Amino acid sequence: MVQVMRIAVLLLLIIGLLSAATPASAQELSFRGSVIIQLARTIAAEARRTNQLPPAYQMPMENGHNMVITNANAFELLSRAIVVWKDTKALPQALAVQIHDLAGPAFDPQYEPKRDGLTFAVHYADIGLYAPFWLAKAEAPGHKLISAWNFESGYRLTAAQLLVAMAALIDEATKKNEFQPAVVIPLVRSPKSWLETGKPIVLAAPPPPKVEVVIMPSLTVSLNGIELADRGPIVLGKGLPPFCGLIRIDVTGTGPVSKVRLMLKNAELKTFDGAGPHTYLLNSLTLDDGVQTISVIAVDDREKTYAYIYSFTVMNGRASGFTPAEREERPVDAAPA
Repeated sequence: MVQVMRIAVLLLLIIGLLSAATPASAQELSFRGSVIIQLARTIAAEARRTNQLPPAYQMPMENGHNMVITNANAFELLSRAIVVWKDTKALPQALAVQIHDLAGPAFDPQYEPKRDGLTFAVHYADIGLYAPFWLAKAEAPGHKLISAWNFESGYRLTAAQLLVAMAALIDEATKKNEFQPAVVIPLVRSPKSWLETGKPIVLAAPPPPKVEVVIMPSLTVSLNGIELADRGPIVLGKGLPPFCGLIRIDVTGTGPVSKVRLMLKNAELKTFDGAGPHTYLLNSLTLDDGVQTISVIAVDDREKTYAYIYSFTVMNGRASGFTPAEREERPVDAAPA
């Protein structure tokens, strides 16, 4: 009985430690990078329009469900996105965060703008430099945002104005594909309650990524009128006879073909402009007996290349002792066109 009690007490201690290590108020949520951009643009636009922050935001998560987040949560999301962006030089495709019951600072009139319509230029370097500190403050025990921040360059912004500055930075950077030296923000008033969730602005689910349909060029290749319809090496004995003498190579492209390159082994024979049809005359008597490989390369209108490789057999008599051209005394034009 005593042993059972000891086990029960030990289990209670373990459960208590686990509960302390994983607060019930923290939950991991994942948002797509495109949703974070939408959030930043919404905050920046509303701040310019109304000189204040929206009350809350309803955002689609990666799993398709909607989540209402507060301005304090938005502060964590944007600061975390900027930290990742600063480290990797790119906005994350997805952002998994621990959304806490973040508390915002108490409303203090002395930090608020004296009138609406005031603007201020915030340097990108300042936001990138201090964002890790703001995030660390939000993640520290108590999960409370800073009330205001004094920059070394001599100006002071409230947490609400920092949120707008981060939103404007992401908004401008994604529009122009680079961080701007500075962003101009309205000096918004802080919300009376950072935990407000009523009447959220609804962020629509981003459209699915566009799937670009790429039309691949194709080529039709024939040797002396025998079409090589299959991509890849042609096996001797399956309809392709050995060649001796002049070989007429015909190439026709279809699709977005801007150039056609014809190569024998690693040496380029000729480059043609356009889809063709194109013709090249190859004197096989200049080649060794045996298997030869030609590559026909199509270049599309975006300079992307597509290679088609074929094999054929030459039998001039050097190795086989059998020279059809000499035996039948057929003239051979030794100069390719």
